[in-house]
Amino acid sequence: MIKTIVFDLGGVYFTNGLDRAVRLISENYSFDEEMIRETLRGDASRRLRRGEMTEGEFWGHALRDWGLNEDPVFLSRVWSSGYVPREEIRALIKKLRKRYKVMFLSNSFSERAKHLEAAYGFLQDFDGGVFSNEVGFLKPEKRIYEVLLEKAKCMPEEILYIDDKGDYLKPAKDIGIGTMLFKDAKTLAEQLKKEGVRV
Repeated sequence: MIKTIVFDLGGVYFTNGLDRAVRLISENYSFDEEMIRETLRGDASRRLRRGEMTEGEFWGHALRDWGLNEDPVFLSRVWSSGYVPREEIRALIKKLRKRYKVMFLSNSFSERAKHLEAAYGFLQDFDGGVFSNEVGFLKPEKRIYEVLLEKAKCMPEEILYIDDKGDYLKPAKDIGIGTMLFKDAKTLAEQLKKEGVRV
C-alpha cells in the first residue's frame, strides 16, 4: 500500500527552468544552445548540486567557459526565473496530503532553493524531502534514493516516485520503489487513480 508520494521538483512541481535558461542565454549572447546546456548540466553543475561548490564559483567557471564578462547575479536570475510552480500540481498535492505523506527529491543547490522558497513558499506544500546538495548525492546515484527511504521512514514498496526523466526513475525502481513518468498534470492524475491512489 502506498503511504508516501514523492515528486521531482524541476520539471514536475516546477516548469523546466533549465530549458528556458538555455534558450534565453542563447538568444541574449548568440551562443549555441548545446554549449550552454553542456555547461549547465556538466561537471561543475554536478559539483554545485552535490554541495561541493557555491553558485558564485559555478558561474565563475561558466563565464570562463563562455568567454563572457557578465554579472553572475543576472545569469542566476535568468536560470531561476524559469522555475515556476505548476498550479495544477500544487492543487493535486494539496488533495494528496489529506491521505498521504508527500515529499520531494531534487537535484538542486542551496541558492536556488532559497530563491524559489522566497518567491513561492513551495516547501509548505511538502512534508519533507531531499535536496541533493544537502546529502552530497545526485539522481541517478543509488545512494540518494536510499537517503529518501531513510527520510520517508517507509519500505520501498510503500513509496511512489514521480519524475519527468526516465533515467532518474530506473534506480528507484531497482530498489523496489514504485515509479511514474511525468508527462502533464492531467495524465498524472489519471495514472495515480489507475494505481489506486485516492486523488
